[in-house]
Amino acid sequence: MRQRYDFDLSIIGNADQTPLAFSIASNTTVLASGITTVPIMTTGHEKDRFTVMLACRGDGSKLPPYVVFKRKTLPKNVKFPNSVLVRCHEKGWMDEALVKDWLNSLWSKVGGLMKQKSIFVWDSFRGHLTKPVKNTLARLNTVPPIIPGGMTSMLPPLDVCPSATDQKVIPEMQHNERHGRN
Repeated sequence: MRQRYDFDLSIIGNADQTPLAFSIASNTTVLASGITTVPIMTTGHEKDRFTVMLACRGDGSKLPPYVVFKRKTLPKNVKFPNSVLVRCHEKGWMDEALVKDWLNSLWSKVGGLMKQKSIFVWDSFRGHLTKPVKNTLARLNTVPPIIPGGMTSMLPPLDVCPSATDQKVIPEMQHNERHGRN
């Protein structure tokens, strides 16, 4: 698709949501050998989770993280970094409304003012497949190839669109950019 329609790598994207825990209990302890009771210190928040949606583009650039906390409203006295978009959801996960918000808040900037046609590859999560989300993608001039359920481990999304040549060139370009070479 990329080669047929001559999509630039900067307008090909991929994202996925993942749940994260606020506090992760360790599986190991450090105490003297032979101790029969081992006290474990915890924060009490081992089961509290939040969702992060991470996205990147075919050229290797990353979009700001989109964090969803399990809350009804965001706290008024907390200032979040400008480099992270923070939202809340009663259950702490992405749904159709938050997918649309993400598209309008972050992905809409990728095509630029000219609404250049773009590709956004993601999995078959039901929030990605609704009519309102498809309408939002159409309004943003974005083609949404979907990776079928159970296939994301076999077809990593950004391996689906860029060609084999791109996959060799991108890491080299990134290396050169980090080391100040052109």
